[in-house]
Parts: sequence; structure tokens; C-alpha cells
Amino acid sequence: MQNVLITDEKYSGKYVIIEGLDNPSVISSGSDPKAVYDEAIRKGFREFLLLFVPEKELVHIYRASS
Repeated sequence: MQNVLITDEKYSGKYVIIEGLDNPSVISSGSDPKAVYDEAIRKGFREFLLLFVPEKELVHIYRASS
């Protein structure tokens, strides 16, 4: 099952902080993950998810091991 959290193309190729998996509201975004993190902290958030939104047509390969 695939769950797309960020659908807006303006975040393509950027780091994005969302409130959580149940609430993917964007708190902050940008090209520097530290700056994005710092902005979320300044806004008063303490729990959130930091994601990288890949550019369109970019291939991702994941490998799971136990």
C-alpha cells in the first residue's frame, strides 16, 4: 500500500516537516534540513516528521533486511 503524504509539486526536491502521518499539514519547508527543523522549533512544534520530497520522475530503490 502506498500513502502519498505530500502532493503539492511546490515541495518537489525540498525538505518538508509535517505534523505527523495522521495529519500531513506542512509546518515548514526548504532546501536546508537544519533551517527547516529550526523553523518548526521556532513555531513551537516539538513532535513532527522531517521528510525529503523527491523530484518528479526520480527513482527510489529501497532494500529491507532483518
